[in-house]
Amino acid sequence: CHRLLGQHLSLSGSHPWWPPRPPGMACVRTWLSTSLALAALAASVQGKNDRVELPAASGFLQSSSGAVVAPTREHATVVAQGGGSCTSALYHGPTHGAEACFCQKAHNAACVAVPCACREGCTGFEYQNARSISFRNSARTDCSGAMLTIPRAYFADISLLGQCGIGGSSLLTSMLMDGFNAYHMSVGSGPVMQCIHKASTVSVHWLHLHSFCPDGQVDGLPNKNDAYCSLMTSVGEAGEIAGKFLQWSR
Repeated sequence: CHRLLGQHLSLSGSHPWWPPRPPGMACVRTWLSTSLALAALAASVQGKNDRVELPAASGFLQSSSGAVVAPTREHATVVAQGGGSCTSALYHGPTHGAEACFCQKAHNAACVAVPCACREGCTGFEYQNARSISFRNSARTDCSGAMLTIPRAYFADISLLGQCGIGGSSLLTSMLMDGFNAYHMSVGSGPVMQCIHKASTVSVHWLHLHSFCPDGQVDGLPNKNDAYCSLMTSVGEAGEIAGKFLQWSR
């Protein structure tokens, strides 16, 4: 993959830091991580201290309508770090119900060839991120809207992320960033309440992050008895919040 990427880098014309998609799916993950890391480096060199502009073809923070959010340099660094088995866990549950629906929304490889299990259908507006999927939460809320972010890899609840070590922290940090950006793009600006159910109270056994307005409620959250919650004002806070959530879940 590195040899192929090197060849493509030499053919990328006026944008040497953004390689075109290499032939063959085997290198896609390496290509994406390398591209994001190089994008962050290029932004630093060019003096772009706030956001990294990514082309829509990257599929990173890209909605089904084609809109793209340019992630921050911190986000690019987190995604480039990867996370071992945290990026490849396959779903092994039933082919119906909420978990199966989340499996299909996450584009997890275990559910690619099974019938749609989602009441609202398996297509629609979503944000496809490098390691997660964000979409509108259909639960009742007094906010103007709420988002759900789920990992592409299967984790029944937050307690299992601790088994991944630094990979689990990296994945949760990415999810917090993705949920924050998806909320800003789909619902509104300003601080975002971020909540994850405790393992003992979760009803849908696929790890999911709730993102909603600071003064509102969704799915009975925020509730310190049922979930870990924190107000997030910028993507730069994602790592700290991820650390708190994981520490609380032990």
